[in-house]
Amino acid sequence: MKKYLWFVGVFVVAFVALQLAAGLIMTMLYTPSFLLEGGTSLQSEVVFGEASLIPPVVLALLALGAAYFTTRLVAKKRLLNS
Repeated sequence: MKKYLWFVGVFVVAFVALQLAAGLIMTMLYTPSFLLEGGTSLQSEVVFGEASLIPPVVLALLALGAAYFTTRLVAKKRLLNS
């Protein structure tokens, strides 16, 4: 049971870290379009939701791999120290 909790904990931390990194990169690369149509007033409509550069499934698979190899590495170190 302890192994499973360790794996889930590492997976959650890795997934959150990858999501934060992807969000930070997307924020840094974002360029807003300020197109004023004939006047000085701003648009009254805001468009939310664009396709992500990295799908969440890919981030989940990367986090899964990181969690798997991290738990294996920790298990090996415990066996060597025992």
